[in-house]
Amino acid sequence: MSGIASHDELRDLAMLYTLGALETNLADCAEARAIEAHLHECDACRDEVALAQVGTAMIARSAAEAPPQELKQRLLAAVAETPRRHGSGSNIARWTAVAAAITVLIAFAMLLRPHQPSEGPVAIYLQSATTQASGVVRAPGGDAMTVEVEHLAALPAGEVYQLWSIAPGAKPAPGPTFTAGSQGTAHVTMHASPEKGLVIAVTIEPAGGSQAPTTRPFLTGALQ
Repeated sequence: MSGIASHDELRDLAMLYTLGALETNLADCAEARAIEAHLHECDACRDEVALAQVGTAMIARSAAEAPPQELKQRLLAAVAETPRRHGSGSNIARWTAVAAAITVLIAFAMLLRPHQPSEGPVAIYLQSATTQASGVVRAPGGDAMTVEVEHLAALPAGEVYQLWSIAPGAKPAPGPTFTAGSQGTAHVTMHASPEKGLVIAVTIEPAGGSQAPTTRPFLTGALQ
């Protein structure tokens, strides 16, 4: 593929991008870079990728008894069976293969869901339009919330992740800082009143945290 020529082509590749399936060869890396560049400029396409990330996050959270890496490998194997050719037609065919596989995984995840232990109902799904990160915020009761994030990148020395709670009409309130574990995951407890419209966000801050965000949030979600 010589480049991303239209929004339609980008939407066809959005799910593959979200799953990290565009990084298997040099041509795919070029496509991923083109998508990332476009996402910085196009709100509509950022929304497409964000929705795809929410879908895959829901699958990962629901199918706790199934090995996530094995599920992903099965999904990518199904995609790989669809030949790659130049032009948007082949992209649509590959996306269709992904969509079919995702549908099967969702059904499987729903079967497992009743047996899955929970630390409280999911109140907020966290999405990122610029990274592979995703997460959920659980509200077991009171003002305590547990935040579970995955696919986080390791940060350089002197930087940490920080949570923020933003009540409707209010300024961001600083939450705890944290770092990603060896698997790119984090599990953090924070305190915020779970009211409608509450936004939970994650930024990258200097070590020790900040009283106000110094970078733009890359992961956000709102309580509906």
